[in-house]
Amino acid sequence: EYFYSLPQEELSLPPAAMTVGDPSAEIRIAVFTDFLCTACYGFHNVKKALMARFPGRIRVDYYNFPLDTVCNRHSPRTVYPNSCVASQAFLAAAERGVFADLLEYHFSRYPESQSRLHRGDSIMNVKGYFEKRMKGYEYAQFLQEVLSERMKLALNEEIELGGRLNIRSVPTLFINGRRIEGVPNAALLESVIAEELR
Repeated sequence: EYFYSLPQEELSLPPAAMTVGDPSAEIRIAVFTDFLCTACYGFHNVKKALMARFPGRIRVDYYNFPLDTVCNRHSPRTVYPNSCVASQAFLAAAERGVFADLLEYHFSRYPESQSRLHRGDSIMNVKGYFEKRMKGYEYAQFLQEVLSERMKLALNEEIELGGRLNIRSVPTLFINGRRIEGVPNAALLESVIAEELR
């Protein structure tokens, strides 16, 4: 088994602000991500299939690692302009208890919004999500939270965690201490999870 040939790393990850699935699930997947990245969209689709296949048994914890040098000194270059702001928006949404809902909304619109997202309109889906659910002044208030020093610090903590773990690409997943870089094959991941649940 390819997965079990990977080294098991000693990981002590802090509790994630952004999480999807049952908090008490047996399987925990930690993923370092940039919510604008195409491969991260690919992982989202794999994750959805897995959660349907193993209902209530998987939890996915997300940690931001935006490929944007404005906030991420560990990123060699900016791949997604304004990705730092998008990361802060997802953290602020998590604080309001709507992270999973926003994530679903964002990625369901990703194919048609991808080119704008990649050109720097990084929170267009965040805006679309909240405008349907908030009055204008409430959204303005939410944006203040997104751009606050507090959110910048919260994001920086996740980025520095990624730096310490030598994250080189997104998504990077950890399952029981084993690292997988890029979008894992759905069948591979399904067999790993089935094995871990035995």
